[in-house]
Amino acid sequence: MRSHVAPVLVISDGRDPRWHQANRYCEGRGDFRTICFKPHPYSTWGEAEAVARIARRRGWRSVVIVTSTYHVFRARILFRRCVQGHVDAVGAHPRLHDWALGALYEWPKLVYAETFGRRC
Repeated sequence: MRSHVAPVLVISDGRDPRWHQANRYCEGRGDFRTICFKPHPYSTWGEAEAVARIARRRGWRSVVIVTSTYHVFRARILFRRCVQGHVDAVGAHPRLHDWALGALYEWPKLVYAETFGRRC
């Protein structure tokens, strides 16, 4: 946001009490225009579907996803299925423990997304 890549920051589950910085933005105390939502279902697909609805309503032609590095590939696939327009994804580097665990869980989710979960 500080690099002016996008005019609006969209945060999924930004009111989670563990995310102090996101809470601040979702309460309107940040430097950026912010939209916060809780996806239904609570999943990457739910996030993609919600962002697609927001993008359609606001006439956005592109979105940039920021997620953990291990999650970029699958998130980009799911968002491209849902969002009409250009989708890019940027990876943020999680702590080593979170990366290792996330990467382990990501493989079965990717297989599911490519075989059974082909919606949007």
